[in-house]
Amino acid sequence: MREEKLYSRKIFKGKILSLFKDSVELEDGRNTTREIVIHKDAACVLPVRDDTVILIKQFRYPLSNNIIEIPAGIIEGDEDPYSAARRELKEETGYVSSNMKKIISFHSSPGFTNEKLHLFIARDIIQGEQELDTDEDIELLEISLNKSIDMIIKGDIVDAKTIIALYTYRYMLETNRI
Repeated sequence: MREEKLYSRKIFKGKILSLFKDSVELEDGRNTTREIVIHKDAACVLPVRDDTVILIKQFRYPLSNNIIEIPAGIIEGDEDPYSAARRELKEETGYVSSNMKKIISFHSSPGFTNEKLHLFIARDIIQGEQELDTDEDIELLEISLNKSIDMIIKGDIVDAKTIIALYTYRYMLETNRI
């Protein structure tokens, strides 16, 4: 299967993403339109202490609500995913880790965006002071892994990267892969 781009028109360019409207030819010769969000890659990190995980609660404007999620952020310039994950962990939670391991990389929603997230698990964490961006207001939550899974089932955790992180971490614990 394939799709060939015939032309592309930039609709919007912002700080972290650009929106394009592309005309493509399908394999059978038909033409159609694709709306594509080109998004910077991001790093996300699940901080773990003993049998608890550290999550953050913050307001997310597109949802008009506070959500519970793992620390994450855009990979800046020539920064590598590991450095971005360490930076975001420190900025959003105040924690630092001497034992951070990359677990997986995944695409957030490949039907319309190329955004790729790199997931890390941070263990042996040491608490410090948050270094929040001027537009961030973040509350820390320390909860058991089992309670976080219950929160997913109840619909209290709705963020995909967080759901992926928690289930992946639980699986790795259950199969002795961490």
